[in-house]
Amino acid sequence: MSDLEWPDGLGVTGVHTLEGRLLWWSRPGGPNGRFGEAARSQSFEDFRENGPAVSCPEDIEATLQKAFGREHP
Repeated sequence: MSDLEWPDGLGVTGVHTLEGRLLWWSRPGGPNGRFGEAARSQSFEDFRENGPAVSCPEDIEATLQKAFGREHP
């Protein structure tokens, strides 16, 4: 799965998969500006059971739930 990104104020937030986990990230300087980047890891199982570890748009959550075999409620 490729990165999914969305605007977040003046920066960009996104998610991608990494070694069986989701990595949620936020870049205040935009997609290429890594200064001030913050990231949070979440297991696929935790995502399937509890939803995203961070606030994200509903369409992003639905896309991920579908990719992991669970339809978004």
